[in-house]
Amino acid sequence: MENNADIQMKLKTKEVRRSRLAKNYTQDYMADELGLTQSQYSRIEKGECAVEIDKVVKIAQILEVNWIDILDFGTAQNFYNCNQSGNNNTNTMYNQDFENERKSYLTQIDDLKTQIADLKKDKEYLHEQITLLKNSKQ
Repeated sequence: MENNADIQMKLKTKEVRRSRLAKNYTQDYMADELGLTQSQYSRIEKGECAVEIDKVVKIAQILEVNWIDILDFGTAQNFYNCNQSGNNNTNTMYNQDFENERKSYLTQIDDLKTQIADLKKDKEYLHEQITLLKNSKQ
């Protein structure tokens, strides 16, 4: 069974960079907080390598954002793993279980969006009915 440090994810690099700059944090600061070199952090922010899920959570905490919002759930792709020694090992980020789970979540999200739209319509209808009732009693 994999532990959290074995799970590698890609980040929405533009979102991470935007959030870092908004807080006036340097790459050196981020690297220090994450226990990385500035060079390793720079490769993460450029999207040249993936990040362990625990580091994703730590980046989100530092930047005060939701960690889900900085994950890139794009299609499976090849990437370089930025490990502590700074060596680049080619890995393939393709896991059929992950891809199936991702598709399931995207389907659930679409279903929830539809439900929300339906509820908004119901709310508008009920609001109209209440208004009509109030006007008819006057």
